[in-house]
Amino acid sequence: SCTTCPTPLASPTVTTPYVVTGTNSVGCTSTDTVVVTVIQPFSMNVSPSDSICIGQSANLMASGASTYTWTPSATLNSGGISNPVATPTSTTTYRVVGHDGFNCFSDTAFVIIGVGRYPTVNLGPDVTLSTGTELPLNTTITNGPIRDWVWTPSEDLSCDDCPLPIATIRNTGEFRVLVRTHYGCEARDTIKVKAFCHDAQVFIPNAFTPDNDGINDILMVRGTGIVSVKTFRIFNRWGEVVFERSSFPPNNPAYGWDGKVRGKVGGPDVYVYTAEVICTNGTPFFYKGNVSIIK
Repeated sequence: SCTTCPTPLASPTVTTPYVVTGTNSVGCTSTDTVVVTVIQPFSMNVSPSDSICIGQSANLMASGASTYTWTPSATLNSGGISNPVATPTSTTTYRVVGHDGFNCFSDTAFVIIGVGRYPTVNLGPDVTLSTGTELPLNTTITNGPIRDWVWTPSEDLSCDDCPLPIATIRNTGEFRVLVRTHYGCEARDTIKVKAFCHDAQVFIPNAFTPDNDGINDILMVRGTGIVSVKTFRIFNRWGEVVFERSSFPPNNPAYGWDGKVRGKVGGPDVYVYTAEVICTNGTPFFYKGNVSIIK
């Protein structure tokens, strides 16, 4: 406001050093400096709004201020820090007020934490069905709505990301579903399916004696209600295929295994067999088991 008065009024817009020189009545001088620090307005940055499942926590974050006050603080580990941890039990809007170090300016921001409940999903009881049956996989849901559906395995399903796939039953197994809400909360369930060929009876013994005595010398696929054997394989304990036959009629010893491994009858041991048969309704069915060579 003046440069020659003892008490000028300074109004700088940025931090500025001022130098003053005083002279007494006999002409002696003295100089000093004063710095006027100007505090500038600021803007806070805050973490984006987020969604969690009930019981989970979310990390809040604010920056740009010197001090912070978060409200409501009841579900925070601390209401007076820049990065509190929030554990709300319902969707909550958090307000944060920041101040500079001189308490000249403040800024306010908001963060919304959405809280969702965990869903439940129920596929119903396990079932026993004949091969070739089409099974709608119905689910009972609570705490929806559901955003994502993930069905596994996807083979033999009409879709693997829809609410109601149709499963074509070919073999004994299970179908699993994972559901997820828009909050990211998940639930799972499994339904087991025991499959059988309608009117089919398949018999593969669990032991045989390949000693050329004419009794129980050949391991073969026996059965009724099946029209053909698509594949028949024998594996040793190391998983190597020691016998394989494809596309042949059942109940025929000419297509069975005589117990030979690399041209010689194997010693007493346990082997694994797999057999894929074609039922009278045209659908395949898979069998697996163990068989022992006995001498």
